Amino acid sequence: MIISKKKMIIRLLVAVITLIGIEVFFYSAYAKIPIKINNENYITKEKTVGDALRKVGFKPETGNLLSHDGEIVLNGLGEEPTIYLDGSRVKESSLISRGSRIEMVQGRNLREVIKERTLEITPRTIIEGSGPFVVVKRPGSPGEIREYYLEDSGLIVKKEIVSKPKPTILKRGKINPKRMVALTFDDGPLLPYTKQIVDILKSYDVPATFFVVGTQVQKYPATIKYMKDQGFDIENHSLTHSRLDDKDQAVVENEIQVSHDLILAKTGESPRWFRPPFGRLNGLLGEAVTRRGYSIALWSVDPMDWQAESVDSIIQTMMLQVRPGAIVLLHDGGGNRQVTVAALPKIIEHLRSAGYSIVTLDQLYKYR
Repeated sequence: MIISKKKMIIRLLVAVITLIGIEVFFYSAYAKIPIKINNENYITKEKTVGDALRKVGFKPETGNLLSHDGEIVLNGLGEEPTIYLDGSRVKESSLISRGSRIEMVQGRNLREVIKERTLEITPRTIIEGSGPFVVVKRPGSPGEIREYYLEDSGLIVKKEIVSKPKPTILKRGKINPKRMVALTFDDGPLLPYTKQIVDILKSYDVPATFFVVGTQVQKYPATIKYMKDQGFDIENHSLTHSRLDDKDQAVVENEIQVSHDLILAKTGESPRWFRPPFGRLNGLLGEAVTRRGYSIALWSVDPMDWQAESVDSIIQTMMLQVRPGAIVLLHDGGGNRQVTVAALPKIIEHLRSAGYSIVTLDQLYKYR
């Protein structure tokens, strides 16, 4: 086959271009170029500032954080190194070329005054057993932790435990199997429901315990007096019905004491029982209540009357849960309690039909 002169020329050009491309590639990939680093001449085949520096033994380093007396507190927390390429500040990833001038200044150390403070460690709470009555089996004690921090930035540089906290142990207890039940009502007083409930209980000659909220006591002083005059126990359910297991001691103490004082002022008697809002209890709250001479009562039967839509649902749930020595949780406050009021006569009748005596908390507690 005879190849034309024109095709031959084209093939020669392609071969030349290919050879040039290969040569350029290998030159750019492997060729060494002269550069200057901190006014010293070097030959390198590296492509970036950082690689070139490391290749010849320059490692960019961040300064350290020093204490006031010059000791290293934290490595690498001082100033960052400064790198210049041909007079402009750049990053280590910047590309270099023939004749590039690189200047590097290592990061300087920084000094800051270290302060220390001692903080309290809140003891955890251990709850043993089950049942509606709660006692403090062993009081806890806080621990201490010492923190070292930087005065200006507030950065914590070191922590050490000075003393470990001792957990509070709360013990929940049941009642010995007696065919007795205590009715309790939370979150009141609230009209008209509290008065209606008191009247129904009175008509059936049934005792009950009302755990009242301090702010409601302020709103309905006449209702509190009426409850007391009818012979019902009025006990402490905190001042505002807020969760107390996540509050500090000052808030907890105030919630207990102010509500206590309001009840005492309106009834002439100090409450003796405390029920924590939402049944949430921890060591701090348990100890604060116990120090004031309170006994703590939760519940063992919750018919969910506060959200029930029918009397039957309350009765059914209650009878499934009730056992000898039970404490039944009901509500006379906190919202519309028409269903609770309507259910109360049937609650009493069903309990009596099942052979239960309805007693006060104090009477039930004697059988613990």
